[in-house]
Amino acid sequence: MKTEQEDIQVYNAGSMKDWLGAIAGADGMISGRFHHSLAAAALGVPFITFPSNTPKIQATNEMLGLEPPIAFDDPALEEKLAAATTAIVSGHGRVIDESVRRRILELSEANFAGL
Repeated sequence: MKTEQEDIQVYNAGSMKDWLGAIAGADGMISGRFHHSLAAAALGVPFITFPSNTPKIQATNEMLGLEPPIAFDDPALEEKLAAATTAIVSGHGRVIDESVRRRILELSEANFAGL
C-alpha cells in the first residue's frame, strides 16, 4: 500500500526485500526506529532521526558521527527538521562515510553467524 501527502510517500512493506527496497529507493528517510536508521545508514540513504524509547538511536548517531536525534520538545524542532529535509531534497543530505558504512555491514554480518 502506498499513500501520498504532498511529496511524502508512505510504504507498508510486505517483506524484508520490500522494506530494504523502499529505503534504498528513497531520497531520504525520517525515523525514530533503530533498525530503520541502521538500514538507511548501511544503504547510503540520508536520514533524519527522532529519539526512541531507548537510547539506541542516540548511541547509533554518536557511533556514526551524526547529529543527535531531533527531540520532539526541541524549541527549534520545526527549523531543524526543515533544514535537514531541505538538505536531503537538494541532494545534500548527510550520509555516513564509506569506511563507516563498510564497518556497519561487517558488524551486521555477525548477526547471521552460525545460521
